[in-house]
Amino acid sequence: MRHISNVINLLPVPHEILNFSFLKDPRNVKYVEKLEDFLSDSVSVDIVFGLTSALLQYLVSLTVLPWKPKVPSESQSDICRFSTFSLEVRKYV
Repeated sequence: MRHISNVINLLPVPHEILNFSFLKDPRNVKYVEKLEDFLSDSVSVDIVFGLTSALLQYLVSLTVLPWKPKVPSESQSDICRFSTFSLEVRKYV
């Protein structure tokens, strides 16, 4: 969760849902430029996809453990933001 939080902290502030159909909007253009800066390195993309896979395994493991642990409440926001960002990266790459 610490790694996911670190990635979230590297995103442009405020992190918004990127609408690819409205890239001509100046606000979206600036956001895309900031996002491109983050994704310009293939290592960054590999890290995001690696964390996505790890997050998926973590969430699946929560459902199969006999004591049924929950996602910590302080991590729920980061998971949502990271999931949205992962979808943006997938669409962008």
